[in-house]
Amino acid sequence: MADKPLQAGDLDRRIDILIQGSQLNSKGGIDSTSYGPFLTGVYAKKEDKDGDEEKESNRETAFADTVFTIRFREDIKAGMRLVCEGVNYDILSIREGKERRQWTIIKAKRRD
Repeated sequence: MADKPLQAGDLDRRIDILIQGSQLNSKGGIDSTSYGPFLTGVYAKKEDKDGDEEKESNRETAFADTVFTIRFREDIKAGMRLVCEGVNYDILSIREGKERRQWTIIKAKRRD
């Protein structure tokens, strides 16, 4: 059975995209680790992928990628961050969906 094409009704989550900014810290220096809003309230489809587990310093950590699909955008870049339902993600890669310029597929990893 073939996968059904993605429809607008499949976009059942709201996400925010954050961009790294530079602002002054309390000592007057530039703080380049802060992120601010770039896009807010974007409708998305969320798919959790199977992850790997790794033991690290007596701590077990799970690494899993999550794929978000949104309407086509050219201005989202790897290195930005994403927030979905209060969970922060690092954006790892961006690609165009199968239908030309209809969907943007974002591969992200959850931040601890």
